[in-house]
Amino acid sequence: MFLVGAVPATIAFALTFALRPLEKPRAGGGLGVRAATQRWHLFPLLALFIGGAHFGYAASYLSPALEHAGTPLGWFFIPVTFAMVFCRVGAMRKLSAYHPRYLAGGGLFMTSVSLAMAAWSMSPALAVAAGLLLGAGNSMMYPVISAWMGRLCTPAHRGGVQAIAGTAFYAGIYATPWPETYLVAAFGYSGTQAVLGVIGVAMAAMIAWSSADGA
Repeated sequence: MFLVGAVPATIAFALTFALRPLEKPRAGGGLGVRAATQRWHLFPLLALFIGGAHFGYAASYLSPALEHAGTPLGWFFIPVTFAMVFCRVGAMRKLSAYHPRYLAGGGLFMTSVSLAMAAWSMSPALAVAAGLLLGAGNSMMYPVISAWMGRLCTPAHRGGVQAIAGTAFYAGIYATPWPETYLVAAFGYSGTQAVLGVIGVAMAAMIAWSSADGA
């Protein structure tokens, strides 16, 4: 399983050798926190945090949930890896024609539906479908929102804005599993997945139909 999980990182490392060097921007006066706290950034940052919470839950609790349901872990986690690689390497070129807020909302919707499907049933077929949705949604949402938030920034501030976007995403991954423990204790795995799915669907609708632009 660890070998399968290392595949996206290995491919990403190999792809870095094909990247063209960019012109070094002029030094900025800081991280660009003011640029990152524009009003229209609120929904993208919340979407990143919630999407990170979905991924953090999957990494922390879906393994015991699958074992409890008697479903082999590979039925979920191998499709996650496949979808992450395929979406980032192949699909994003075609999807980039759509407005970032629709891609961001769509990615969060996919991770939300993934958890909802896992809450409904842990049959092998649904585990595969849920894994594909989680991997594709995660890969679509994070890079799209990170680039979207940096569009209106000067080159000197863009790195800081994207760092703050990354902080929101990884805070969701690493900070939420502890409070999610209380949800699991109160509602069980299925109930927690349903709650996280509903929150994610609501946030996905808000960002897809909001007036946030940044283009």
